[in-house]
Amino acid sequence: MYTLKVQCGDNVYILDDGTYGVLQGHDGWGMAPQHRLSERAAQQHGDTDYGFRMDPRFGLLVFRFPTYLLDTMHSRRRKLVRIFAPQNSPVLQWDFDGVERSIDVHYAGEMTFPWTQVDWAAQQFSLRLKGPDPRFYDPVQKSATWTLDPPVASLVLTYTLPYIFAASAIDETQAVTYAGDVDGNPVITIEGPITNLIVTNETTDETLELEYAVPAGEVVTIDTRYGQKGVELSDGTRLVLTDASDLGTFHLAAATDGSDSNVNTLRVFGTGALDGVTEVAVSWYDRYGGI
Repeated sequence: MYTLKVQCGDNVYILDDGTYGVLQGHDGWGMAPQHRLSERAAQQHGDTDYGFRMDPRFGLLVFRFPTYLLDTMHSRRRKLVRIFAPQNSPVLQWDFDGVERSIDVHYAGEMTFPWTQVDWAAQQFSLRLKGPDPRFYDPVQKSATWTLDPPVASLVLTYTLPYIFAASAIDETQAVTYAGDVDGNPVITIEGPITNLIVTNETTDETLELEYAVPAGEVVTIDTRYGQKGVELSDGTRLVLTDASDLGTFHLAAATDGSDSNVNTLRVFGTGALDGVTEVAVSWYDRYGGI
């Protein structure tokens, strides 16, 4: 048994329990639409495949109003128009016995509410939604964190109080389990102080190298998601990475052998870190090609 919900802002509405309609069927929510990238030489048999790109998803939901009262039907119509108004950014949520999958959508047509006298108020209608990013995602965000946990050496000076000097470099790898069945794009958050920051996905051989010394109290965000790619300070100031960085392609790789998950080895390096203050966090959502 599953539940179909839609989140609109801070409000969540259940779509398949009869409150607004009874779900009759749906289409377009399976494998995401996609096309192959290839080229062919003049004398080549077949072509050379260079992978794929997913296209925007268009999905259809079909409902029926479970009522024979026209006033009830019209009140439900008005509410659905409010929920899926074109300026809204609803999130469609499927719950399969506790396994949740979400997708960001926009209204894309069909909800014209045709009416016939035969069916009176128990009319059937359809709702067409567009997912600009065709991938579903687990709404529970995952993350991995790097902090400074150095050995400490004490040096006592005879004419002052004792001073403590600590190692200030982070250089650590973590094995991150990515459970999505299509690649995902993480967000990296850096809390200073730290200098010469390099984040490397050793599994994909991709690197992000920051050309900025992050001071204490400052936060830098590196966003690798399409449509939101960029580097900025907490006040909105834009920064840049080195030319050798792979901001355009940096990702967490999904398994290519049908396994339920894939391990990505992430390495974080940086100097000038401060114990208990500096933190580098990589956050992501496991993404899926369909439900």
